[in-house]
Amino acid sequence: DEGHALQVTRLSLELFDQTTPVHGLGEEERRLLFSAAFLHDIGMCRGLRAHHKSSLDIILAGNLAPLGDRERKMVAAIARYHRKAHPRKKHDHYSSLAADDQDKVACAAAILRIADALDRAHDGSVIGLEVEMSTRRIRIGAVARRELADEEDALRRKGLLFEELFGLKVALETVRPPEGK
Repeated sequence: DEGHALQVTRLSLELFDQTTPVHGLGEEERRLLFSAAFLHDIGMCRGLRAHHKSSLDIILAGNLAPLGDRERKMVAAIARYHRKAHPRKKHDHYSSLAADDQDKVACAAAILRIADALDRAHDGSVIGLEVEMSTRRIRIGAVARRELADEEDALRRKGLLFEELFGLKVALETVRPPEGK
């Protein structure tokens, strides 16, 4: 679903840019998130069940030039963690990464999970993001023409990794676009 891949990539990068004070990641990690977001559902070609694990396998087996081996492994891990289990040291592919890279993967995966939740219906409803952060929470104002009840439900589950990592409660609010947009 190329439309969903593009939407999740766009939302991931918007979230990354607007939450930089929290995660502190740089341009390299942004580039890796870009690749992982675009490829996160590539495992769907093997079926819906465990497609996140299939995405990991496909990315690990592929050639993602100009990314090197380390970067490919990080992209694969970020994509793998877009749903279900959080990154864990008991996962071989994750534990094989350097400790610093594990932290980067977890942070990028937390952002990807939120972006994926914001396109739960695969319909591109969210046209922009307005992120506000305080010491206790992150409020994501999702500019959309419809209510985002399914996305809000998905965010409750998929936002947990972000909450764990950064100690901020994630809240979603639908923001109506200005008239004519």
